[in-house]
Amino acid sequence: MRNELIKYVKRCPTLVIMYMDDKGIITKRTVRVLKMNSSTFTAYCYLRNARRTFKINNLLAIIPITERAVI
Repeated sequence: MRNELIKYVKRCPTLVIMYMDDKGIITKRTVRVLKMNSSTFTAYCYLRNARRTFKINNLLAIIPITERAVI
């Protein structure tokens, strides 16, 4: 999942993620990735309106949000 995350962040830092916390609760979040390391990443979470740290191993799915020009 880490390589997938790196690939998407290079193209667009804003993502929709499905995330399972340590208690097993699954949430869908829109985040803007700010920083990554080997096992976690820090992102601005639009659901919580705050900076959060996520464990890469707890990611269930990643969907990049692409911005397209309207002509």
